[in-house]
Amino acid sequence: MSPKRSLGIRVRWIAAAAALLGPAWAAAQSPSAPPSVAVIGQRLLETARDPDLDDAARERIRGVYQQALAELESAARWRSTALDFAGRTTDAPAALAELEAAVAAPAPDAPPVDPADGLDALEQRRADAARRLDEAASRLSEADAEPLGRTSRRAEVRETLAALADQAAGIEADLEAPAAPDSVPAEADADRTRLLARRLNLENRTVSLERELVAYDAERPLLPHRRELAARDVALLQDQLSRLDAAVDALRRLDASEQANEARLEAMRFAVAAAWGGGTPRVLLALATANNDLTARREAVVDRLDAAETRLAERRAELEDLADRFTRTRERVAAIGQTGAVGLLLQRNRAGLPDDIRRHRQERRAIEQRARLVQEEMFDLDERRLALADTEARAAELLGAPDRPGDAPDEGVVSSVRGMLETQRTYLELLFDDQARHFDVLVQLGTTYGELHDTAGAFLRFIDERVLWTRNAEPIGWSDWGPAREAAAWLLHPGQWAGLARALADDARNGPWRYAPMLAVLASMGLLRRRARSALTACGRRAAAGTATRYLHTAQGFLLTVAMAAAGPAVAWLLSRRLGAAPADSELARGVSAGLAAVAATLLPLEILRQSARPAGLMSSHFRWPARAAGVLRRHLLWFALLAAP
Repeated sequence: MSPKRSLGIRVRWIAAAAALLGPAWAAAQSPSAPPSVAVIGQRLLETARDPDLDDAARERIRGVYQQALAELESAARWRSTALDFAGRTTDAPAALAELEAAVAAPAPDAPPVDPADGLDALEQRRADAARRLDEAASRLSEADAEPLGRTSRRAEVRETLAALADQAAGIEADLEAPAAPDSVPAEADADRTRLLARRLNLENRTVSLERELVAYDAERPLLPHRRELAARDVALLQDQLSRLDAAVDALRRLDASEQANEARLEAMRFAVAAAWGGGTPRVLLALATANNDLTARREAVVDRLDAAETRLAERRAELEDLADRFTRTRERVAAIGQTGAVGLLLQRNRAGLPDDIRRHRQERRAIEQRARLVQEEMFDLDERRLALADTEARAAELLGAPDRPGDAPDEGVVSSVRGMLETQRTYLELLFDDQARHFDVLVQLGTTYGELHDTAGAFLRFIDERVLWTRNAEPIGWSDWGPAREAAAWLLHPGQWAGLARALADDARNGPWRYAPMLAVLASMGLLRRRARSALTACGRRAAAGTATRYLHTAQGFLLTVAMAAAGPAVAWLLSRRLGAAPADSELARGVSAGLAAVAATLLPLEILRQSARPAGLMSSHFRWPARAAGVLRRHLLWFALLAAP
């Protein structure tokens, strides 16, 4: 059944129900009263049966009534929201009393940590405590942001109420306006029904927003108590988690140390017996040595696991602090605006962010590489563990080659081999579990570094988008003209530039060979520039002909373009180097040297682009740019370079 037909059936059922209630009930309704779903259903049925309406008119009227039904549905939702806010206002005194009692009550003691519970139970408790700590920290963060969020919401609600009042006034004017003389009565009724439903929706929304403000006023005393309880929960869970961390680390180290001591003593016992000719089979010595190696590996893995967990906790704290600074900065910018104080705050927060982003990216790559190595070790351990799934078969395989032909394996040796294989399988399982935990911690650490990188990047972009538009100095006033006039007089004083010229002349006399590159560049500009232009034009024509099958012409064109563009920047850079090395120790010489270096760095890419946009250049001939677009770019790059270079 199509949706349109299903809708028609539902409308007919609604209209039939309204008809059963009696047409007199609908007629008794006030013309200004809001319509009901039943009334709209009856009018839809009447529209479908009206012989004076064509199909287009019926479709328009049906669309208007559908809009009215949507308005009624929205009005019902706003009425439910208003009731919720009214309930919150009513429940606020009882909630305040309950919160005050909870705050006045002493904080509960953290559950005891008993190492006798075992490593597995303590690790499960630690995971539960970490999860509950994350939830409590989220509640605390929400409690911290709640006052400012409600302040912003109040301003938004007041603006919305003013806009709703204007809309309501417009609807009242439309309802009071007479219908057009040539309008169809059914269409006029549909429009009026839609307006009445729209008015009801606006009224319910207005009531909901007003009750929201009242609920905020009633709940204002609750906010500090909620935050205090959330902070108490966070502190309690942090203490519990720290004690669980210490207990788990101690048990894990103790377990690994005891196993390592046992394996070491067993390996030493077999080694001493073999050295003194005690007849110790080689298989027992090899198994004891392998078990000793496994326990030593587990001790190293436990140390790395503890270090990774400590590092993960530090990075998570750093991420929380960074996210908190980012949130508070955004809230201050939104609440205060881009004032001078906010500009100083942005500049202070920006310091160190680029270095942090690079460090987090490098650390994440290192962690991912380490995680891959740990995963490879886990694969190797898993293969060895699976090989020991049947210790009987493995023992028979190891004892199948006796020390001397004809010797039968002793029952004690067979029992020892089986026992040591069982122990080795246990060591492998424990080592595999520790490596799996290490891998999980490394994955979480890499994810945390990624979140640090992304959060720091978003923070940096947020600051860069706003710091340039924040005033960080007072506007220029009449008091600044005196220092500006003195600076201009110092800069334009002939003696300053004469001293600079003398310094250059002395440098040229002391080392004329140092200026040979500059003279070579100037000579090439005069002698080879015309030939370079002709060669570039020839390369462009060959490339534009469509017969070239290699990139040789484009490579030649690029080299010629760079050669033509680099002449001016090269002279500026060489002159900057000589001014920086000149014997004149003056502020003007250092400033002009730095300025010429900046001019060279700015002009080189702009000049490469400008030369690429010349007729028959790289853009038009090699990259198929329209000649007009390349000409416009070349023309604008000229004045842009003249403005950017100083």
